[in-house]
Amino acid sequence: MTDGAIVYSPDGVLPTSRDTLMAAARRQWPNVEVIDLDDELTLRITDGGGRFQIFDLGDGMLSTDGNHNQQLEFAAWARTLAPEATAGRVVLLNKDASVAAYLRSGMTPEDIDAAWNAEPPE
Repeated sequence: MTDGAIVYSPDGVLPTSRDTLMAAARRQWPNVEVIDLDDELTLRITDGGGRFQIFDLGDGMLSTDGNHNQQLEFAAWARTLAPEATAGRVVLLNKDASVAAYLRSGMTPEDIDAAWNAEPPE
């Protein structure tokens, strides 16, 4: 997986509120640096795996510039933003949108990695 990934919901189940995203990021990464400009929201995370950023692209679409492990962590976190029992889909895409994985409630980074590397469903 190259650096960079996107999480979105074609069914609109991810939150679009900046306040919701910032609060969720602060719960997950207490030392997150929030850059909230008029036209963009960036979350800078520094953890044991290094530093990466999460970008709010609008309309419930999020992206990251993280490496493979950071992408998995990002995807697991992003899935927690959607309601647990939703019928809506949450999807992880690689940077060029050539590979996708559906994110289900409760998935760990390891689960996401396995789904990411699995053959696409027929």
